[in-house]
Amino acid sequence: KLKRENDREISQLDRDNKTMILENRENALRTNEKMLKEYSKEAQRVESTGQSDVNQRQEKFEKLLSKQEKDNAERLKQTELELARQESKLRTEHETKVQEQVGKMDLELQSQTESFKRSYDINDKTYKDSLDNQKQNYLKALYKQQQRYDQQLRFDSSRSGDPFYSLKTFDARLYERDGGYFVKGKVPPYDRETVEVRVQDDKIVLSARRSYENSVSDDEERRSTNTYQTYRQEFKLGVPVVAKEAVTKVEDDGTINVFVPKKGQTNRA
Repeated sequence: KLKRENDREISQLDRDNKTMILENRENALRTNEKMLKEYSKEAQRVESTGQSDVNQRQEKFEKLLSKQEKDNAERLKQTELELARQESKLRTEHETKVQEQVGKMDLELQSQTESFKRSYDINDKTYKDSLDNQKQNYLKALYKQQQRYDQQLRFDSSRSGDPFYSLKTFDARLYERDGGYFVKGKVPPYDRETVEVRVQDDKIVLSARRSYENSVSDDEERRSTNTYQTYRQEFKLGVPVVAKEAVTKVEDDGTINVFVPKKGQTNRA
């Protein structure tokens, strides 16, 4: 009997425990559900509050950005206007300076032009005076030259018959041979002693001298005239010659014979 009572108590306790466990579980589920709902509501509230804050911040940022863009546009406009004013001011100052500089240059040019004109007038007068003086001196010199020419013409006319004053030459001729060059000429016999022949590498030169002396005297005075003349004739050679091997001979009648061998030639014709 006692055992049955214990078993009933144990069974009752077991039932009570199960009932309590079920009640506790249900309470826990209800509590969890309630907490979950409350958390969900809080999460929604936080999310809503955060999105609203984000939207507010974004709206505030967009307003600030728009204001900044307007401010920048306004500053840019003011800067452009200031630059335009500065450019206009600089252009005006530059044009003023240019006009002043042009005015100074015009005055300087006018001054230089007037100075040049004065100098030109002075130089022109000086030049004309100098030209007149030169013209006068030239006319005087021309007159004197004309007088000397007339005197010379009269003198030449007076000596035209004098053989001493006539043009004198050797009447020489140059002949070329394979071995060298021959020159043949003639002078008056009385000039043969003055004949000189000079041979260089590329030319032959003949020269001679003659003189004329005359004197007249009487009891009161003595007058004399001494005149000297040199004449020459030159021949240009086509090829070099051996000058030191030149052979020259002047005959008693004044005939001149010259032979000069060419370089590289030993035979004489």
